[in-house]
Amino acid sequence: MKRFLAWFLAILLVLITPVLAFFCNFKLAAFSPESTKKMFLEIDFYDQAKSVVKTAMLEAGDDSVEMQLMAKITHKTLDQYDFRPKIEKVIDDFYAGLKNSNTDFKITIGLSDVKQLMMQNALAESKSLPADFSESLIPDQWQVDLLKSDRAWLIKITAFFYNNFALILISYGVLVLLSLLFCILSGVRYLKLFFTAFLISGILIFFQRAIWWLINPQTIFLSITNQGNTGLQLIMRNLLVYFREETVLLLTWESALIIGISLVGIIIFSFLGQSKVGKIPFDDHKNS
Repeated sequence: MKRFLAWFLAILLVLITPVLAFFCNFKLAAFSPESTKKMFLEIDFYDQAKSVVKTAMLEAGDDSVEMQLMAKITHKTLDQYDFRPKIEKVIDDFYAGLKNSNTDFKITIGLSDVKQLMMQNALAESKSLPADFSESLIPDQWQVDLLKSDRAWLIKITAFFYNNFALILISYGVLVLLSLLFCILSGVRYLKLFFTAFLISGILIFFQRAIWWLINPQTIFLSITNQGNTGLQLIMRNLLVYFREETVLLLTWESALIIGISLVGIIIFSFLGQSKVGKIPFDDHKNS
């Protein structure tokens, strides 16, 4: 029973530790109101998004006078309007929605000020435009109920992770302490098993770092972002590059720390256990 429990805890630590490291890094790099806003600024999201809209209009439009006029008005409005406060409010609303996802999760963007600016630009370009010109282009507000989407289950999982992040870390810490206490009480060979499990975990965390350098941000979502020539390739690539740069350093330090401590532990307890037990308990019944 002792051997089974020791190996069960060791395997559990090997499986959980790299996964937890990934989600911790994701939380630090992108998954909070502050880090998301910082990420959008770092990749120049607002100007890039305007460029995507302009490009999409040019590719979807025609050479008619009406389309040329509409494109000119839209481009002028995009150049004049600062979307950053509105997008940052959406970010705040999204994270607030995660906290209340069991009851309501609606994201609303007011567009009346955009409509007013577009109408002013439209009238400046042509006095013959109808009074409801902007009504046919932009609604008063845009709203989506995320709990009614086909991926509502994913929203639920994301909300659980976001709302219980501290509890998840505490639970992991308790698991590590219980495993360590069990190994201390069980003997030197089980302490070697404990540190060997963390050594493997550290190697798997470093492997995540290697994978990030093998991923080509230019092509990872190419089959999706190329559909419809939406211009999302640049934004997706910059998001991936930013996340990679933010997490690679964290993965390096995390893996180095875990591997270093594990090697020291294995060496110490190998030395202490030479006169008692020479191996990790693969054959526990022979050492009983």
